[in-house]
Amino acid sequence: MKFSLKYIAPLAVVAGGVIAGNAMAADFGPPPPPPAPPVVYVAPDYRCMRWSQRCEFRWGLGTWRYARCMYRHSCGA
Repeated sequence: MKFSLKYIAPLAVVAGGVIAGNAMAADFGPPPPPPAPPVVYVAPDYRCMRWSQRCEFRWGLGTWRYARCMYRHSCGA
């Protein structure tokens, strides 16, 4: 049986594409990591900042009365 160039050439192109496709897929390595989540900006609560100053002046920073003062003004944890 005689093989013609018109039958062999398309097979060579397809085989070359398959071989090159497998080689290229292995060259890329692992996928990149996902992007970092955006940083959420929290606006300062000036009302609680002012109450913090008042409660600290009245009761002292870190005392249980300071914590109670902040909690009563809805600024506690």
